[in-house]
Amino acid sequence: MWERTEITAGRIQCTCGRPMEPMWEEKNGNQRATVFHCWHCDADRELVREIADDGKEKVVSDRRYFFG
Repeated sequence: MWERTEITAGRIQCTCGRPMEPMWEEKNGNQRATVFHCWHCDADRELVREIADDGKEKVVSDRRYFFG
């Protein structure tokens, strides 16, 4: 079950070239889903990462979050 947690992800790059700010993050077992927002072009993305026991991260999914 997904539960809201403290944000552990840093900023990522938007397609417009500006940094995206993490808005919230949820975790489910060893997966963390972070929703990012770009204040320049108003885009939103969800980045899902899988974190191994040794702390290494693997991106599972990177997609648009709001469709509108």
